[in-house]
Amino acid sequence: MTSVSKKIFLFGIISLFCCSCASKSEGGSPFYFASYKTASPVKQRVYFDENYFSTPASTYQTHLATASACLALAGFSATINDYSHCADNAKKFFDELGFDSFTVNQFGNSKPTAHSFGVYLAKKAIGDYTLIGVTVRGAGYQMEWASNVSIGGNDGRPVEEDFAAGFGEASDIYINSLKSFIADNHISGKIKIWTAGYSRGGAGVNLATGKLDDALVNNVEVIPNVTYTKDDIYAYCFEAPAGKAFDPNEEEIKFKGENYNNIHCILNLNDVVPFVAPKEFGFVRYGVDHYLPDIVSDLDYESHISRVKKLMKKLPNYTIVGDYKIDTFIKKSSISSKSQEADPTKRNWTLGMFLKTLIYNLADALGGRDGYAANFESPIGRLFQILYKNGSPKDSLIDVGIKLAERMLLYDPDEIILDDLINNRGRFFQDLRPVLKTALEKSGVIETIDLEEVLELIKNILQAVLNLVTNTGLDLIPSFIYKGNIGAMASAHYPELLLCHMKALDSNYVSGELNTLRKDYTKIIVSRDGWHSLKLNGEVIGSYVNNRFTSSVVAEEGYSCFVYYVESDKPYTITCSQNSVDVEVYKLSPSYVNDVLLYSETITPENGVVAL
Repeated sequence: MTSVSKKIFLFGIISLFCCSCASKSEGGSPFYFASYKTASPVKQRVYFDENYFSTPASTYQTHLATASACLALAGFSATINDYSHCADNAKKFFDELGFDSFTVNQFGNSKPTAHSFGVYLAKKAIGDYTLIGVTVRGAGYQMEWASNVSIGGNDGRPVEEDFAAGFGEASDIYINSLKSFIADNHISGKIKIWTAGYSRGGAGVNLATGKLDDALVNNVEVIPNVTYTKDDIYAYCFEAPAGKAFDPNEEEIKFKGENYNNIHCILNLNDVVPFVAPKEFGFVRYGVDHYLPDIVSDLDYESHISRVKKLMKKLPNYTIVGDYKIDTFIKKSSISSKSQEADPTKRNWTLGMFLKTLIYNLADALGGRDGYAANFESPIGRLFQILYKNGSPKDSLIDVGIKLAERMLLYDPDEIILDDLINNRGRFFQDLRPVLKTALEKSGVIETIDLEEVLELIKNILQAVLNLVTNTGLDLIPSFIYKGNIGAMASAHYPELLLCHMKALDSNYVSGELNTLRKDYTKIIVSRDGWHSLKLNGEVIGSYVNNRFTSSVVAEEGYSCFVYYVESDKPYTITCSQNSVDVEVYKLSPSYVNDVLLYSETITPENGVVAL
């Protein structure tokens, strides 16, 4: 081989090696979704394969899950003010994948109301069946925010037939739109349904699919002239609130069982939206919950999140979305919003763990579902209707809240309001009003509405909450209003973050060993009676020795015990010295009201190493 030939050969080998180490080359089909904040079209790619639907819907498929996330995002309103083009992205999505007969329901291309729900449908003939694709409006829905907070009291109805009012209404619109589509297109025989939704849209899809599954269980015909089974309905719900009421006294939540395992709920444990409506109010999602990688549930979290960060930097709208923010959250013990002092009783505390505590305390303070419905639902719903009555603000409610909080901190530099809240409740509203008024005016979100009515509504809502919140609830305020945490809380619900998470788990987009989504995690409680060491594969991950508490996993130090939150199904062991300790191990899931006790034992120093 000549010298030149050797160089060419070597160059080829190096080039091939470099390509093999890089991210996957561009493939799939283009699609667009409405950008966070601006609603401008963001171009991405979706990988679609008809063979996805040869596998039963009850089997979670990574590739289908990512494609479903793309389907959900394509359903976002494609414009802010020109409502006749809301469905443009959804139509392009289905057209690109070879679907036909694209249809928009009565709300899909019109100005949202407090009782609307946009649904977009198309069909594709595959073999001996018709695949019906359904996506819904999960962002840019403006006044529909009022429906999100409409939960409704139990009002005597059987609990198994009850739903959160706003989400239940959305699911009825979904099913009626599906029935009309099938009838109008003269579809008969065997069908399969591919459906996905994000946020509010995810809740609507979840309840609609749950109702279809219910009908199959009870042998009730919902859609005439077609045939399908539970495993023919492929439902993927992303960052979805809960909307199905259930009896918390049941030993097993039947709506999470095998009758509904074709419904896959993909959730970020750090996102506040899936906590609504709270399980403390008696609500649950249909189907199986899968959790995106998180410090609590994934021991290989750093590896996964590094991929997510790289994918975020490649977003066309990266300058708007910014970097990954969730890990910047600080559980604060100082009342000063300026201080970065972390709560010393917490170790590696996550935003998700904070939100879980916050929602629990708030749900309790509001008096449960009936207390909320009686005292808060109407004024909060009215507030959202006022804010969005003219199709404004252009931002989502989350962004409006961020701007408002940031400006309130800016216009209260001496933190007088915060001090009032803790130490001088009588002056709280007197000092709050001018700061809140200035913040609202500077935010530019209420230019055409009655400022005084908004101020009065906010005052009444806050007054009612403060009358109920105990000192325990007030302890959460420093972390909630800390400026560094505000952005982290909002960013957990960015649709771009969800998409990057899904792509980071999908070999269509990245190379290398991939993580898997998890369904639960584990809580280990160790009493403070003696010293102990918690180990994983022989390595200490938490301990209380010589009166010093340390942990490399998420943990907290209580008055009488230590609590560790860890990934499930791993070989943990525990030893103790000095005195015996009591150990309890629980299975945790945000979807369940009660933790499930897996193990309870008193461990003595003589026991040696005990496997949990």
